[in-house]
Amino acid sequence: MRQKDQVKSSKLKVEKRQLKLAITIFIFGFVFCLPAAGFEGLNRPVGGRAIALGEAFVGEASDMGAIYWNPSGLTQVKGQNIIFMEQDVFGLGITYDYIGYSRNDKGEDAYGLSLARLDYSKSDLGYDWKEDAYTFFYATQIDPQLSFALSLKYLQMSTVSSRNGQGWGGDASLLYKVDEKLKVGFLARDVYTQVHYNSGMNETIQKHFTLGFSYRPDPVTLALLDFTDLDSPENSPWAAHLGVERWLDKEIAVRLGYISSQGTKGGKFTAGVGLILGPWRIDYAYAPTKSNNKGLMGIEDSQRISVIMRVKR
Repeated sequence: MRQKDQVKSSKLKVEKRQLKLAITIFIFGFVFCLPAAGFEGLNRPVGGRAIALGEAFVGEASDMGAIYWNPSGLTQVKGQNIIFMEQDVFGLGITYDYIGYSRNDKGEDAYGLSLARLDYSKSDLGYDWKEDAYTFFYATQIDPQLSFALSLKYLQMSTVSSRNGQGWGGDASLLYKVDEKLKVGFLARDVYTQVHYNSGMNETIQKHFTLGFSYRPDPVTLALLDFTDLDSPENSPWAAHLGVERWLDKEIAVRLGYISSQGTKGGKFTAGVGLILGPWRIDYAYAPTKSNNKGLMGIEDSQRISVIMRVKR
């Protein structure tokens, strides 16, 4: 009798995994058939670690930064965690605030939400413009090697001349663990996100596809490679992102990154450090502007700090 129950339980697990895989294939087939559009939304990089690594993190997604880069990776992040980041964009007084929460109790499923705000109202540009994004995500492990995630987002914009707008959208992502050293990730951002303005105008936010690879040659070294905007929309050419991380001990890491975009002369280096203090992790990133003239239009190099707190294991 017990043997029959074990066989039945094993069969149900296999059927559950097959169902998850079928749903995943259907969703990504649908994503690639959706039309593209040319309007950018509230998509600013999140997490000092990923930014310092040249914004290459889709193939790794092993900490709370995955909530933005590849939510599928949050099946790797156990317990309850919070990430917070605040930035003065280019030193112009444009503030970007981000907070995210995730929960993963059993190891196979993770869920959570994030809040992001881009605020021009305190800048020297004279714009009374705010953008908010509220995102809910769910990630699941299809099998020990493959994870899948869906995100649902609500956008709210308050722009100049009372041109307000709101809309819904979503992201889809995958993370595949080839072996103990190599992982491959894929993100489809804003697969179908539309904003409806009170003027009666509707706009569809441009979707973006990113393919990422993560390779760990030894326990303290990580090499990353991402390719963004694989569909090469006119207003957002594809780019290659490289990153290397080295842990000097259990608490301190150093990072270096490089970004090269199609049609752009030269690339951009990034750098940063990470520090672990008990349940806290602090990540610092330095991302210089592409211009050699730091005084151009008052634009300064970007320095970003993010904080991750483990609330509960």
